[in-house]
Amino acid sequence: MIYRNTLLSITLYFISFTLSAQDIWSPLESMKIKSISQTEISNDGKSIAYVVREPIMEGKKSEYLSQIWVTDIESKENIQYTFNQKSSSSPKFSPDGKKIAFLSSRSGKNQIWIMNTLGGEARMLTEMARENKIVTQMGNQGASNSGMTKVQEWFNDGKIGTVDGNI
Repeated sequence: MIYRNTLLSITLYFISFTLSAQDIWSPLESMKIKSISQTEISNDGKSIAYVVREPIMEGKKSEYLSQIWVTDIESKENIQYTFNQKSSSSPKFSPDGKKIAFLSSRSGKNQIWIMNTLGGEARMLTEMARENKIVTQMGNQGASNSGMTKVQEWFNDGKIGTVDGNI
């Protein structure tokens, strides 16, 4: 229940912040609202990863950009984890909560990426698999949502642990 209340609070924060600066509701104003989706609770229940989707309208550019954020349940602090010109989605915590895997097309095509929850640069899992001679379900060539399930299995089996020094 506390997780649902936290997510509701986050959603209301984004909506109220947007609405407080305006008096008139219009389609243009509705495009300013950020949406929250794809929530993932860490195994210890202390963090929630989620995706914030916001519209980008600059000149002729009109698109949505999604980034991964993490909320600390105790402090209620929201931290943006991904900062890229390409969207990131489908966050999954490792069983120990030290890493987050996610999908992004930042390399040109949709791939699985992993980053430490304490910060740092994300690494492309398929590249790490190639470097460490681990055969992935995707043949080291692509990614999919079913690939995220495989990553979760790797975390659970400890197979990702062999690349800790590379992340």
